[in-house]
Amino acid sequence: IKALVKTFDYFSINYIPRAENFRADQLANVAMDEKMSMGLEVLEYMESNDSFAQSRTSQQQYSRQEDIAFDASVPPTQLQSSKVASTFGSGNLSDNGLPIPEADVSDRQLSPHRTYVLRFGGSAKGSSVAGCAAILLDDISGEEIWSGMHYMSDKEGSQFIAGYSGLVIGLRKALSMGAKRLIVESSTEFVINQMAGKWKVKSEVIKPFYLHAKDLCDNYFEEIDFELIPADEGLGDVKALFNEAMKFQKSRLPGFLLS
Repeated sequence: IKALVKTFDYFSINYIPRAENFRADQLANVAMDEKMSMGLEVLEYMESNDSFAQSRTSQQQYSRQEDIAFDASVPPTQLQSSKVASTFGSGNLSDNGLPIPEADVSDRQLSPHRTYVLRFGGSAKGSSVAGCAAILLDDISGEEIWSGMHYMSDKEGSQFIAGYSGLVIGLRKALSMGAKRLIVESSTEFVINQMAGKWKVKSEVIKPFYLHAKDLCDNYFEEIDFELIPADEGLGDVKALFNEAMKFQKSRLPGFLLS
């Protein structure tokens, strides 16, 4: 990079928020998914330049050092899935004690390099009936990848627990499909602000849900952003789902282990 910079009359580098760098992130994701390159005429210059040749040699030496430290006896697929696997199946349900179904490992696997959008929400009628929902979307095409709704009753039914349940269901499903990068969107203000660290969690009833959601985000995803958006901006489908769950008192969670 330094050698390339020297070829310019003027060079400046500045930090910008990720949201302002959306197009570059988008193209990088497409390149990884499609395994293709375009617009790389600069490579011809790099191949013919001695400075770049020396830089590449150093980089290859560094890569070999990393290879020595890597245990080649463990299959790469096992390394990638060993940590995530513990969040699947009924075993984790008893561990965290939450009345939320577990997601089974999905046949469809998403790219761990791509960013996906998770939208969630929940509502309650009094303290006895509640519903939540989550929708997983492709960040580039807007395609709906998965959607589900969950009906809750008895002591499970409160708006706060419904909101966190929708988030946990969405996170579990995203993990079961191999997603590692998420933009989480909701109009549920208390969940978004608590997960983003802006608000404290004081309720002992909500705390187990918050801690489990935070554990999933901190330990199983590489990158996750929380965004508070108005209910009328893209959350209509989520609202329709959790209202349907409450109205008909039923759950529909494809790929989940329902008791």
